[in-house]
Amino acid sequence: MKANCHRREVILEVGDMVLVHLQPYRQSSVSQGRHHKLCKLFYGPFPVLERVQVAYCVGLPAGSHIHPVFHIYVLKLFRGQLV
Repeated sequence: MKANCHRREVILEVGDMVLVHLQPYRQSSVSQGRHHKLCKLFYGPFPVLERVQVAYCVGLPAGSHIHPVFHIYVLKLFRGQLV
């Protein structure tokens, strides 16, 4: 298919650290301040706990009040070092 020729296949493993893209949701529980344009686009890193077909369960903090299962298109593999 022509639509799938540029799509990248992303498969995450349990234990990988990922960043979560929350911009469409604009969660006030994780963003500080009132100006949404200046907030971070990605939050994390968080560990992957489980794979559910094309979605992944992510280990979010308890006070985030966000559902922990995300589709693969809102996750990005974290490639830095944890401090």
